[in-house]
Formats: sequence, C-alpha cells, structure tokens
Amino acid sequence: MEEKFEEKSSTQKILTFLFFATLLVLVFSFLFLYLSQKSLEKKKKEYQERIEATKTKEIKEIEQKINLIQAQLKDAEKIVKEKHFTQKLFDFLEKNKLKGIKFTSAEIDFEQKSAKISGEGADLSSVAKQLKVFENLSEIENFSFPGVSFDKEGKVKFNFSFSFKEDLIK
Repeated sequence: MEEKFEEKSSTQKILTFLFFATLLVLVFSFLFLYLSQKSLEKKKKEYQERIEATKTKEIKEIEQKINLIQAQLKDAEKIVKEKHFTQKLFDFLEKNKLKGIKFTSAEIDFEQKSAKISGEGADLSSVAKQLKVFENLSEIENFSFPGVSFDKEGKVKFNFSFSFKEDLIK
C-alpha cells in the first residue's frame, strides 16, 4: 500500500510539475505575445505618423503647384483681357498696302496707340502713292513722314509713323 501511496505521490508530483510547467509556458507565451503586440502597435503608429507626415508634405507640394497654376491662370486671364488684337491692325496694313511696296518692320505701342512702320518700294512714285493712301485713311491720325532714302540696289526705303484709333486693335 505504501507503494501505491508513493506511486500516487510521485504521479501527483509529476502531474503537479507538468501543470505548473504548462502554466509557466502559458504565462511566458502570453507575456511574449502581449509585448509583441504592444511593440507592433507602436511600430504601426510610427508608420502611420510617417505616412501622415509624408502625405502632408505631398499635399503641401501639390497645394503649392495648384497655387502656382492658379496664379499663372490669373496672369494669363489678365493678358487675354488686356491683349490687343494685332491681327486686325496687320490686316488693315496689308489691305491698304499697294503693289510694289514691302513693309520691313513695325514698332507698335498699344498704350499710346501709335506705330512706326519701315518699308521699301521699287521706285519713288509707288512710295509716294503709298504714303498718300495712308495719309488719307480715316483710321489713321497724326500721320508723320520723315523722309526717304535709297539703298545700294536702288530701292526706296521709307519710314512713317502714325496714331491709330482704338477700333483697329479691339
């Protein structure tokens, strides 16, 4: 009987030992998993903060680009509103140009509504006719003709300036 009691006692000791060993393993496993979870949550939070910071930088860069584009659009809108439509003026000059006359340069001041035109003609007669045409046009005011010159090839070079009415550029 003593042997049974000793067997029970040693079996009981082994089972108690296994119970506490299992309990100890479970406690350490729980602690390990708990600490791992906390560590991972901390890393997750850090990464989320980095992502937010990166998004903030990206958003700020995008906002700066948007503001720049908006400013450029406002400038373009202002230019379009203030733009003088030169095509109408050039069409006017071309329409009133006589054969044998070639305009070589034009300086146009839209604020002063004035122009300086240089050109050349085959002969003095055609240049004189051209100047007379521009002098008599109602769209032109303050017509000024400083003179003519001849180049080496015998062509007549001329300059004239005038003020024009606003309807030629609007």
